[in-house]
Amino acid sequence: MNALIPINVLVAEPDRAARETLAEMLAGEGANVHFAETGRSAMEIAQRVTIHAGVIDASLADMTGLQLLARLRAVLHGPVLFVGATASKEVRMQAVDAGAWSWLPRPFEKEIARLTIHGFVIRFSQGE
Repeated sequence: MNALIPINVLVAEPDRAARETLAEMLAGEGANVHFAETGRSAMEIAQRVTIHAGVIDASLADMTGLQLLARLRAVLHGPVLFVGATASKEVRMQAVDAGAWSWLPRPFEKEIARLTIHGFVIRFSQGE
């Protein structure tokens, strides 16, 4: 099912394979996907494009996902889905406390990732 209202999603993910997987899933839901490998490039994109939602890796080369989220909050008022290979319960809770919608563990279990992305896009493309 495609999103009701097209949304621009910023994907800040250093791993190429993960970016491609996320892009495929998001595009399959009708989202417009904008890629960044670093926090700095994510901020540059967010200054040029209206971003409705974000998918942020917990560990970028130049900053943590939490640091990026704090900086993006000036221009991004929509939901953020965090992704990461391993993180303590404390880090996951910090992400949720900082405004993350959810946490998607990596490596991705294809069906869980697909359902999570589907829910993420559908929920927020309806203006919730």
